[in-house]
Amino acid sequence: MLALECVGNRVLLLSLSFIVTSVFGQAQETVRVPTDALQPPEEILDPHRANENTISMADAVRITLEHDPQILLSKQDVSLAMARFQESSGIFDGRLQAAPSFRYEWAEMRPAVRQREIDKRAQLDTVATVFKEVRRELKIALESDSLRGPRCPESFEFVDAVLLDGLDEAEIDIIGVDRPLTIIVDDDIESSIFEFETICAPITEFSFPDIQVDFLEGIRNTLDLGIDDIITDLSQFPRGTVALSHAIADAVTTRARLGFLRLGLLPIDEITKSISIEAAFQKSLRNGISFTIAGRLESSQHNFRDKPLDPRFGGFGLQNNFPSFISGQLDVPLQKGFGKITAQAPERVAELSVNAERERMRHVITEEVFRTVLSYLNLVAAQDTLSLLEESATRQQRFLDLAKQLIAADEIPRSELVRSLARLAQVESGVHSSRQSLITSQLGLSEGMGLYVTNASEAPLASDQFSKKLVSLPGAEVLLRTSEVSRRDSRALSILRNASRILAEASQNDLKRRLDLTVTVGMTTFHESGFFRFLPDELEKEDLPPEAPAHFYSPRGFTLSAFQSNWEPFITGSITFELPFGNNVAQGRHFQDRSSLRSSDIQFGDLRRLIRDNVVDVSVRLERAAESVRHRRESIGFYKQTLEAAQARFEINDISLIDVLLTEEDLTQAQLQLVQDWRTYFSLLARLKFEVGDLVIFQDLGLPVENSEFRVVDFVAP
Repeated sequence: MLALECVGNRVLLLSLSFIVTSVFGQAQETVRVPTDALQPPEEILDPHRANENTISMADAVRITLEHDPQILLSKQDVSLAMARFQESSGIFDGRLQAAPSFRYEWAEMRPAVRQREIDKRAQLDTVATVFKEVRRELKIALESDSLRGPRCPESFEFVDAVLLDGLDEAEIDIIGVDRPLTIIVDDDIESSIFEFETICAPITEFSFPDIQVDFLEGIRNTLDLGIDDIITDLSQFPRGTVALSHAIADAVTTRARLGFLRLGLLPIDEITKSISIEAAFQKSLRNGISFTIAGRLESSQHNFRDKPLDPRFGGFGLQNNFPSFISGQLDVPLQKGFGKITAQAPERVAELSVNAERERMRHVITEEVFRTVLSYLNLVAAQDTLSLLEESATRQQRFLDLAKQLIAADEIPRSELVRSLARLAQVESGVHSSRQSLITSQLGLSEGMGLYVTNASEAPLASDQFSKKLVSLPGAEVLLRTSEVSRRDSRALSILRNASRILAEASQNDLKRRLDLTVTVGMTTFHESGFFRFLPDELEKEDLPPEAPAHFYSPRGFTLSAFQSNWEPFITGSITFELPFGNNVAQGRHFQDRSSLRSSDIQFGDLRRLIRDNVVDVSVRLERAAESVRHRRESIGFYKQTLEAAQARFEINDISLIDVLLTEEDLTQAQLQLVQDWRTYFSLLARLKFEVGDLVIFQDLGLPVENSEFRVVDFVAP
């Protein structure tokens, strides 16, 4: 009851507001609300609280556009579609990738490498053992004044070899020191396969006339073994030769044993370390071609785990290397239209999806405004109904008071009083029912606008009333043409149909066989660092590398590789041909896209058909509702005249009270029916505008902020 009394008081305030509005102002003709279409807001506004007792249709539509949950959700759908479009466009963005890496590999020594290390140590041990025996035999020969050379051990093999002067790499690797020795001898004198300069074959006789003068010079240019004093003249040559052989055998024995000791124990594991710095720029073009520009700096070191890098001290014997390259690669699809259709399809579809979501958002805005307009019209009808019933109740109370006066004057019978009381009770019952309907209409409008209310008393009343103007409509053909252009859901389906067509064309293009051409052009360089020498003072100055060796992690090694090494060009080309058997993946995708296209065509055609049917149906019903309003307004004028005449005749007791009550009831019913006719008419008008697509007009399309406009004067007036 308290709620009903509050509603009654608010109706009184509403009546006063009608008077104030008509005197001091006019209703807003058009509602213009900005819509964030290109960049929906990231923050969601709090629900709008009802803080006014009354609300106009313009304010109701504005609150709906700003706070309706469905509109807010549709804006987020636009934001999601824009994010997908941005994602699909990202496949054509340039990508700069940098991939620094470090590799550390610890592996057990390979069998072939193990055997090589075993053989190396066995060779040195054999050389030391053999030449130790040769040295002993030569010493015995010197002590016994024998001029015959020692007999070579049976375990030592000989082959004919050319004795070289200068740097001996094999001697450096095995012994660790290169001490060149030049001796001019006969062909009968042989050397070992290790190229250690010695005299091991027996010297039986020498033909002094065959000995040349440069032979002595060659002897004097040998190692500094302290034997220059041995050879004084040609008569001492046989003994000097044996002494020289003894000195050489002693030097080789010492150096072989030293090399064996420097190599150390047999290694166990291999260690590989590498550093690479690679950068690449990749770009995919919308015509299906893609290119890559890449460059790489790399270094590696391979050695035994427990050995230094110096090969004389057991190192693996591989130099630190620094390979580098820079290249450009071009990938060209030769089939499938050079890949243009397939490459562009995802981005084009995503862009169309954004446009379709914007059209859907506009259609949702139109739907929600349409709901708000219907709710507002229902609220106005409920308020008018309540007002008419209260007026009827007031008239019934006046008739009751008049009947009491006539009964007191004995001009009418007392039974007329009972009839008047019954009619008054009936009208008051209608008032209470109308107040309940008013509360329901208030809450319905609040829900449609997205208002936040805690109780029924917070729901606002309508401050506007029906416009009382009938709108002239264009012909059906004009309405149908307008609906084809303005209906937003139809435009959204048309855009999605185009997107389905693009996907179908792309999947049909993918049915072709793949034939790709890849061309790579670049420059490459390779730098090897010198060996790290543990005892570089044992090398001659001219045998040292031109620059100090670089560690595999040293920036100097990368600099030498990139800027001081020779760059050599290279070019490679390849053709990739793909022939899938059955091609079921591409065919299945094409069948799906083709079915989606057909479904889009069916949905679009069905929607257009429904729109045409609804436009024709609603326009006919609207014309009939307009005729009903015209006739009802005329009948109400006659009913008012009849009631005034009946009331005057009742006062002079010319007619009975029942005649007056029936006349008043007919007037009230006609007025209530007119309210419903107005509600029906404006509801059909809103429905027709909705079906045609001009209920809400969208302006500034394509700009970051669009504007939604709604004409209020077509439905209500102050």
